[in-house]
Amino acid sequence: KFAPQKKGLLSSLNGRREITVDDYDNNVKNLRQTAAICADINALQSQLTDCENEIVRLKIAVDELKSYKNVDIPTGFTGTAYTHAFIGAVKGEYTPVTLSNAISQHFSGDFQCEVISSNALQTHIFVITHSKNSEQMFEALSNLQFARVANVDNTLTPAEKISHMTKRMTALEVETSLIRRLICDYASDRENIEFLI
Repeated sequence: KFAPQKKGLLSSLNGRREITVDDYDNNVKNLRQTAAICADINALQSQLTDCENEIVRLKIAVDELKSYKNVDIPTGFTGTAYTHAFIGAVKGEYTPVTLSNAISQHFSGDFQCEVISSNALQTHIFVITHSKNSEQMFEALSNLQFARVANVDNTLTPAEKISHMTKRMTALEVETSLIRRLICDYASDRENIEFLI
């Protein structure tokens, strides 16, 4: 895959390559070594898959957090001893005024709300209320199809988390490049591997 064999157009019609008795004997002698090489390649391929999956997961997480990048508190912040905070998204597009009105239809207590960002599909919000009213506020927000931030962090702000994940993606991309090179280094063992399989 990473070091494709250079073959002619019709070479696939030739079937298996004939080998001499001496070549056969040499291949048999090297079976253990070839099996170890195959195991190494499989382990490297598994590492590569893990790295690629982690990169995809991180890209999705970064995309989710981009809507919150201007929030200067961690997404895991839930309030203080006397307050309860909600950070997440509600379905539909709201302005601060229309959001406040929509919440007030289901909640009679005091609260403050802020629109972090908004588009036609959803509005990312920050809402804070007294801690004794947290359950009622959650019910009110649930009526607006509220969902908390998926990628919660209790210590880093969204911008810090995005920076951290971007650095991790860069490191993983370097690692995947190295793994591909290591797999390519086994290209010279292709004939022994083909003999084994």
